[in-house]
Amino acid sequence: MKWIMPPSRLNFSLLETKLIWVQNRLLEKSRKTNAVTVEDIPAWFVRQGRLVLSMGHERSEARAGHWMLPRQGHGWVHTMPDSKILSFRFRLRWPNGQEVYRRRQTLVLPTRKWPELSQAANAILRQFRGDPMWSADQWTPSSCSEFFQLQSNFQRWLVAYGRTMEAHGMTQTLMDEAATPALETRKILMEWDLTRPFSRKILSQHLGLSIPALARRFTTYYGITPRAFLEQRKLEWARLRLTQGRERIKVIAAELGFLNLAQFSNWFRLRNQLSPREYRSFTKEKGGFFKPPFSN
Repeated sequence: MKWIMPPSRLNFSLLETKLIWVQNRLLEKSRKTNAVTVEDIPAWFVRQGRLVLSMGHERSEARAGHWMLPRQGHGWVHTMPDSKILSFRFRLRWPNGQEVYRRRQTLVLPTRKWPELSQAANAILRQFRGDPMWSADQWTPSSCSEFFQLQSNFQRWLVAYGRTMEAHGMTQTLMDEAATPALETRKILMEWDLTRPFSRKILSQHLGLSIPALARRFTTYYGITPRAFLEQRKLEWARLRLTQGRERIKVIAAELGFLNLAQFSNWFRLRNQLSPREYRSFTKEKGGFFKPPFSN
């Protein structure tokens, strides 16, 4: 029987949060889109016009001045002609993909009663200076402070969203105690200095588990061993540096803890079917990141 941790023992530092995109547009024509999926969380504010959400036999409608926070599941969004809609899509989940809140029902809320949502949303919009279609994948901050400002504004949004969900009885999901070592191991591996060799002993001592128990719990949760997880992280970093950086390949090899260029080249070719130099040349020709077929 699994024992569920009380909320006070949850490790919230493991949460995965991300602002995916923000759209603030006038829709001149009626539209129907499959905008509700299970991957991320949508939220809409109707500035003008009307928005209708259909999920199975359920139908929810939001008019001007109202937020709509949909329940979990798949659904279709209908917007009426000349509607102006502010649309958010973001991520708030545990590392296993489970959302933090159980969204059991769709909420339609007047902004006059829930101003915190609109205040947080407007702070994000002001940073984008009216950009009608902002996407995290296409945005490059001009400075470190600009990046931190977005994180601050997004955290403000998450606070407003969390308070709204909790006020409407949307319970928080809990991580079972058996999953905690795997999640904490992943966090350590994501922060691991890639110049250092992998050490099961260090992980074991940090988490207070035997090496076999640690490996078993991590593999059960993620499907690979901690060593293989770190190896994947090193591989993704090597690909990124070769694609986006201009440093000499032997510098990248040193960054990843390899003793010499030959050792790095053999390791990289085994996993990509290309040498580091060939990979860099190939990605320049293709104009971006490339992951060879059948690679890790």
